[in-house]
Amino acid sequence: MVTFIPTINPEEIKNRGERKVAEALATQLPKRVRAMHSLNWVQTNNSGRLREGECDFVILDENLGLLFVEVKGGVLGYDPGVRDWWRLTGSENRKWLNKDPFQQVFVNMHALVEHIKERLVSSELSCTYGCAVAFPDGRFQGELPPGIVRSLILDVDDLSYLEPRIRRAFGNFHRNHHQPLTRDEVKKIEYSLYPKFDIVPVLWREIEEKEREIHRLTEEQKNILSLLNNQRVALIQGGAGTGKTLLALAKAQQTTQSGMHTLLLCYNRPLKDWLNKTAQTDFDCSLTINNYHGLVHDFCKASGIEFDPDKANDDRQFWNEEAPELLMQACEALPASQKFDALIVDEGQDFRELWWDSLDSVFKNPENKSCFYVFFDPNQNLYVRDELRLPDELGDSYPLEKNCRNSPDIAAYCDLLITPDSDMNTHDIEVFEVASRNEGFQKITELVNQLCSPRTGGLNPSQIAVLVPGFPVDDWPTKFKRIHTTCDLDSWQNNEGVLIVSSARFKGLEADAVIFLTSPLDKKKDRDRTLKYVACSRAKHILKIVEIAGM
Repeated sequence: MVTFIPTINPEEIKNRGERKVAEALATQLPKRVRAMHSLNWVQTNNSGRLREGECDFVILDENLGLLFVEVKGGVLGYDPGVRDWWRLTGSENRKWLNKDPFQQVFVNMHALVEHIKERLVSSELSCTYGCAVAFPDGRFQGELPPGIVRSLILDVDDLSYLEPRIRRAFGNFHRNHHQPLTRDEVKKIEYSLYPKFDIVPVLWREIEEKEREIHRLTEEQKNILSLLNNQRVALIQGGAGTGKTLLALAKAQQTTQSGMHTLLLCYNRPLKDWLNKTAQTDFDCSLTINNYHGLVHDFCKASGIEFDPDKANDDRQFWNEEAPELLMQACEALPASQKFDALIVDEGQDFRELWWDSLDSVFKNPENKSCFYVFFDPNQNLYVRDELRLPDELGDSYPLEKNCRNSPDIAAYCDLLITPDSDMNTHDIEVFEVASRNEGFQKITELVNQLCSPRTGGLNPSQIAVLVPGFPVDDWPTKFKRIHTTCDLDSWQNNEGVLIVSSARFKGLEADAVIFLTSPLDKKKDRDRTLKYVACSRAKHILKIVEIAGM
């Protein structure tokens, strides 16, 4: 069955003629074919005014190309005397059409092809593209006017043999130099007509009746991307919740869309997995998402350089000194085609000084980088013990100041955590004091069940994360009473259990509700503040802190 975009049930299409065509597409074309229905477009004419149009169907076939189809239902005819088209109304009168359907479909085709070429940054499409007009209620008879050939018509009889008739229509426009589309090209064309990720997306979910529509990227963030649109290198600094990761993803998709081979790089592996899952259907060949550790491993493997997994597990010196050298050696051995035009880095505060030196080698042209952006938050520096160092070539940082993730209470509490000499007793966040880890898990069990109870909370397990010190251990609970727990992010996102994970591993991610098991804050330890800041800033709307005395 053909893949409809957007997903539709042909039986639910209100227009009778379009419904018949959709049903024929659904039953006769293979799944590889994408059928886009009711595609609206707007274009600026030579005088600067907008003109709009709508194409009833765009058929995208990787083997054949693009076919734009206009549908005209009912009984129609053409009067050569006035060179115009008419439709027979219920009163047996002729009603003249406002537009010639063939002229209309040619206008749609050229407008949408220009739109695709602009998005693909290409002067020409390598595939075949053409158009046809479907008359699902009538059978063609008589002589055709000049400029129209029979094979551009799909009448009621043709709809019973739709696949060969569509091949016939494509044949009118095919030229010897035309080529089939690659899967990557199909996805890019689909993306250009139906973008899956807006540069400034608006995302929301419901938490009881308190969740409002949250604009993840505010006007400030929109302006930052617009301001930097023509800037090849940039350093963007923002606290937790200011949209850095979404901006990094948006920028990476933007550079990929413009034809650059792009690497989106982060530190945390769970964040890498989330980014890959979010962008998995777009730009398979042109956008690579990885963390630094995975990049070194993959490049060593591709170049045949030995990579010792035993050293890679826990050896800090290996990652500080040897891994950057291995990456540079691998890049020397690899062809330019396996390197990148654009590099977007998230979690830049966690990258070691030598890592930046080694990343120069992943560019096709290190002396003239097409795009190099780094997003960072110095207050989330969990892994670099020395002074934070970022590439000098990036210049001064652009600030992101608006928190568009956390509720006001949580945002205020997080600000206090990174403010020296702040009085943490002035916050509005609930803190529960317990005597031991067992008591801590008992309290967490109580809180989780309150949040998930239909009477008192109503949240799903996939909305709750329990953050604990260190990495998972065998004696962590597998259930909070009847509610299962999981250490696996995919299982959590599939609503198979409440997530239980270390706060460091959860860095870069978020949950509607976070329960944080920790020790009382030691104001003298900067790292203690940093760990708690990272953990608490993961909560969007609900934050509960369980403190173990003497831990």
